[in-house]
Amino acid sequence: MVMIMDEVRKLIIFKFLLIVAENSLGYFFLWHLLGIIGLVLTYTLFSITNYIFPHIQLFESPLIDKYKDIVKLLKIGYVLDIITIISLYPIFLYLVKLKLLFFTVLLISSPFISIIKALESTALDKLFKILMTDYQRGIYLVRKYELVALATGQILGTLLLALSLFENLTLIVIITLIGLAFLLSVRRVDNEVAQQSYISTFKVGFLNIIKNNVLKTILIFNIIYSLPGSLINLFIVYLVYYALHLPPVLIGLWSIIQIIGSLVGNKLGYKFSINSKAWMTFLFVLSDVSVISLVFFANEQLLPIIYVILFLSSIAGSFANYYFSYLMYSSIPEETFATSSSIMGSISSVFDAVFTIISSLIISLISYFWSVLIAVIIFVVLDILLVSSIFKLKKIDH
Repeated sequence: MVMIMDEVRKLIIFKFLLIVAENSLGYFFLWHLLGIIGLVLTYTLFSITNYIFPHIQLFESPLIDKYKDIVKLLKIGYVLDIITIISLYPIFLYLVKLKLLFFTVLLISSPFISIIKALESTALDKLFKILMTDYQRGIYLVRKYELVALATGQILGTLLLALSLFENLTLIVIITLIGLAFLLSVRRVDNEVAQQSYISTFKVGFLNIIKNNVLKTILIFNIIYSLPGSLINLFIVYLVYYALHLPPVLIGLWSIIQIIGSLVGNKLGYKFSINSKAWMTFLFVLSDVSVISLVFFANEQLLPIIYVILFLSSIAGSFANYYFSYLMYSSIPEETFATSSSIMGSISSVFDAVFTIISSLIISLISYFWSVLIAVIIFVVLDILLVSSIFKLKKIDH
């Protein structure tokens, strides 16, 4: 048991460093791309990358479920990641002033980088599933350090902009190498592999979702949530970049406040039990309804009030989502965990893309106010139905 917890801690620290390096590098690309292709094209490029990522995971996941030594696979993927970063290091260092060439090299290298990142992410999730003996504590710790890493990466990424390009990229490489040291110290973890083909693994993973009422319910609601979620996301982009015209520092503060609120909510979710449908529904509705208030405070002078609303909303959302993360981990079998979770992510991302286009059309026909109001009403109805369905299917026992 002690040895297992040691491996989990090492993997959590590794994931922390991985996210910090990814976010710092992401900020480096973000601010340079903004200067080359502008806000709209940069947002579009990042959106396309985020859309493709779950589908890459989908194709890799049966291979990960069938691989005997997941730690070895993760090490291979991470070494390839480091080789890619070091190979591109001198290219980015030289080409960043040649904007068109920099953009071209980034586009060419993006698919390969995405394949490696998808492998790392899926393998890590699979390892946590194998090693966790206490899902409630394990999920709390993983979520906690993911959020801390996101905050650290955003702060570090912003601070690195004040350094020279050489210092910026060098520090990211150093963080990546420290992560390798932790990963190399992780012992072999054997994965129980079923003797079946790639296609059979995929089929079994899909059938696990269809036959499991909890997973099926979460997937269906995730799909339906995509429409109001897309409306809200587009409104937030409009609010931050156009209505409030926030500078980079305040945009970073916006993200940090959300993350801090999520950390508080995650801690409360772990410490306190919610076995009441009324309380769970209240938390979901509170998180969603608070968004409508942002419409009335879309003024830079009221920014402190917006931040307070954002903080409270993040607490409520994370507090409730902690339990749904628990449901996902505890409901998917270990043998096909990577495949089943990737299938759910891939299906959801397809509808996210479709509903983002539909949301853009809706917003172009009516105002942002009515779009957000419609989205919140849909959210509230779905929240009530989802919580009711989940509590009927599986009692959450903390």
